[in-house]
Amino acid sequence: VCSSDLESVSVPLAHSDKTMGSMQVTERTGRLDDPAVVARLRALAPHVAAAVHRSRRQDLADALFDRVRHQLLPAPLPDRIGRVRLHGGFVAADDLLSGDYYEVVERADGSLALAIGDTAGHGSEVAAVMAEVRFRISTLLHGHLPPARALGDANRMLFGISRFVTCLIAVVDAGGRALHWASAGHP
Repeated sequence: VCSSDLESVSVPLAHSDKTMGSMQVTERTGRLDDPAVVARLRALAPHVAAAVHRSRRQDLADALFDRVRHQLLPAPLPDRIGRVRLHGGFVAADDLLSGDYYEVVERADGSLALAIGDTAGHGSEVAAVMAEVRFRISTLLHGHLPPARALGDANRMLFGISRFVTCLIAVVDAGGRALHWASAGHP
């Protein structure tokens, strides 16, 4: 493409035999008429296409990471369940996936079961272990078990996982007057 003082050359960008766009170079020098310059641009095009492809894949991976991290975060707590006021927050170090978790379950009998725990470490493997631990603990909290029994059952169900996990479970009775708790290494 030529205009009064500009020249332009467009080279297709393809990756894995799929055209993904084009690279356009515009100059005033008149060098784009040179077949050697055009050949160098065509030789450069696959490298540009690979860089664009990697960038797009990284953007997709980042978006997936953000969605997974959001799904693994504890749900916001209500201000109050029955006579018990609740407050909680969660901030992962350096925006990483982590092994920290908490869970609050209002049971059918009116009692309130709470769990807080940590899977040692950071990153995707730790977050995956935490998700399994949290799912199992949540299931046990719904089962109306005393805290020590729930922790014992969780220990048996999770035996052999590859990470160190701590947990504290507490149950507040329906009247909000008694608290029963048990800890598996969690301060």
